[in-house]
Amino acid sequence: MKQNKVKDSISVGGEIFFSTLSKKIETAKKKFKKNNLIHGRISFASKCIVVLFLIIASRIAFMSFSFNFNDWFQTKEKTQITQAQIRSDITDRYGELLATNIPTEHLYANATEILYPEETAKKLVKLFPALSYSTIVKKLKSNKRFTYIQKRLKPSEKEQILLIGDPGLMFENSSQRVYPKGNLFAHLIGFTNIDNKGLGGTELAFDMDLDRMNEPLQLSVDARIQSIMYDKLKKGIQEYSALGGGAILMNPNTGEIIAMMSMPDFDPKNASSASTDQRFNKMISGVYELGSIFKVFNTALAFENGIPVTKKYNVHEPLRIGRFRIRDDHPLENEMATVEEILVHSSNIGSGQIAWEIGADKQKDFLKKLGLLDALKIDLKEGDIAKPLYPDRWAKAEIATISFGHGIAVSPLQLLTSINAMINGGFYIPPRITPLKDNQPNGHRVISSDVSEKVREAMTKVVEEGTGSKVKTEGITIGGKTGTGEKNINGKYERNRLITAFVSTFPMERPEYTLLVVLDEPKGRKQDFYFKGAAWNAVPISRDIIQGILPLLELE
Repeated sequence: MKQNKVKDSISVGGEIFFSTLSKKIETAKKKFKKNNLIHGRISFASKCIVVLFLIIASRIAFMSFSFNFNDWFQTKEKTQITQAQIRSDITDRYGELLATNIPTEHLYANATEILYPEETAKKLVKLFPALSYSTIVKKLKSNKRFTYIQKRLKPSEKEQILLIGDPGLMFENSSQRVYPKGNLFAHLIGFTNIDNKGLGGTELAFDMDLDRMNEPLQLSVDARIQSIMYDKLKKGIQEYSALGGGAILMNPNTGEIIAMMSMPDFDPKNASSASTDQRFNKMISGVYELGSIFKVFNTALAFENGIPVTKKYNVHEPLRIGRFRIRDDHPLENEMATVEEILVHSSNIGSGQIAWEIGADKQKDFLKKLGLLDALKIDLKEGDIAKPLYPDRWAKAEIATISFGHGIAVSPLQLLTSINAMINGGFYIPPRITPLKDNQPNGHRVISSDVSEKVREAMTKVVEEGTGSKVKTEGITIGGKTGTGEKNINGKYERNRLITAFVSTFPMERPEYTLLVVLDEPKGRKQDFYFKGAAWNAVPISRDIIQGILPLLELE
């Protein structure tokens, strides 16, 4: 009985327990469903917020990127402009301005703001006829924020652009390279392109330096002397109806170029319109057979190899090399001549004999030591530094002709640099267009000081007794040597087409200056009996230059 009651009690209790548990489960389910719904809503809302955030962030990023890119592009352009604006001036040795900048403006288009592309393009082409209508329309419709239309505007052109009234046409500050001395330093200073990048002369050689320097680039030249030389040379070229010419003045003890010019010349402001001949720098980029000036080297070679000053050579009979004959244009009165007399009276016959006695190897080695067989080294890194021309075969005929400057072609600056070594005590010093700062030129000895003194004495007699007499100037002792060479046209020498040259140095007691004048195909004059050798044209022009610049020179 008790057992049945207990069973019944357990049964009732179990039902109550399970009934209560069931209700709690149902309640929990309802709460779970409610919580799940709330969680889903929260989750959905969170997802929407994230998506919205991503959309906003993407838009901001896009806008930011777009802005930064255009800003970067324009900054890049403006950086270039800034560099152009701060491009350093170029001055002469005394601070005289040779190249500088003036402010200007460029026209560019923000195509996103152009209202009337076709109409605006028509007006721009009318203002700038060189522009292409189709190209301009394409630029104005490109949707680019920055595209150049026209550079270096004149004030009047800017006014006309403003009258067009299209808000997408904009202006950019810039600068323009100008040359206050005009043609005077055309080849030496060179020129730049429309973006102020160097394309010739000093502008090219020091292009990167000029963009980085915070001070002017000072050159070794003297603008006053350059001006006088320019006028005298130009007058001489006209007087002798020459095709062109050039002149160089150097300090033989430092290698500094004091003045240098080549003619015909050009206006560096309009270099693009100049002819190839006008832009060609004859003094550095041209090579010529400069004739008997080479006898100076032959004389030094003789003394350097121990040939006595008293030794004499027969200069009466022409030299025979197979079917060829070497003669003198003006035979010496005496049949015999010393090394010095051969130079003073410019004997080809005597020069050839001296060279034969010394031999090909020593002759060739000596010319190489003087830098006459290699391209010239100079801090003016001209785009086309000339390389000398000389024969591969160095036989008897070549030995003789090279001794008097035929069969070998060098640039005028190269020749003058080597002449400097003959009269400055015997040191070869490379040429330079910038001033020597520490007065210690980077040179090396090529002849003894004793030989250099003998060469100076012989060059002085060339002026006193020989072909350089027309250069004589009161109050100063000048030495020199003439050179006349026939032009080689397509492998054939033209007797009536000459290159004439005269090298002079002064004062001879202690040389401080060397001058080289070169003329291209001068014509003979009636008053000169139609002679057209160097003695009749290059020498008197040199005299005029020396007399003109002498008051400006600080001679010791």
